[in-house]
Amino acid sequence: MERLSNPQQAILQQIVEHAGNLASVLESQFTCCTSKPMEGCGECFEIEVTGDVPRLPEGTECPLGFAVLEGTGALSIELWHEDGLVNGLEVNSYIHPHAALTDLVIVD
Repeated sequence: MERLSNPQQAILQQIVEHAGNLASVLESQFTCCTSKPMEGCGECFEIEVTGDVPRLPEGTECPLGFAVLEGTGALSIELWHEDGLVNGLEVNSYIHPHAALTDLVIVD
C-alpha cells in the first residue's frame, strides 16, 4: 500500500463534501489510509484504513454511491466498505477505459 495520490485525495475530499451525516467518519478514515491500484484499472483503488478511527454505522449502504457530472462516461463513484471501514473506490462507467479521477466531479 502507498500514500494517496493527489487525484485520490481530491476525489475522497469530494466524497466527504457530499457524504452528509457520514462525512466526519469518512474524513477520519481517509486521513489515515493508504491505497493500491485495483488490478486492471489505473483509477480505481483499494483502500486500507489504519489506526483507531470511527467506523461507519452498522447497516450503512454498501457500496455508498455518489453521482458524477455527466459528460465523462462515468455514472457514479462507488465507495466500498466492510466492518465499518472503507476498503475500495470504484468508478462505475459505461465506457472503457473510464475517465480519470481528475475529470470526475461529484454532484450528489
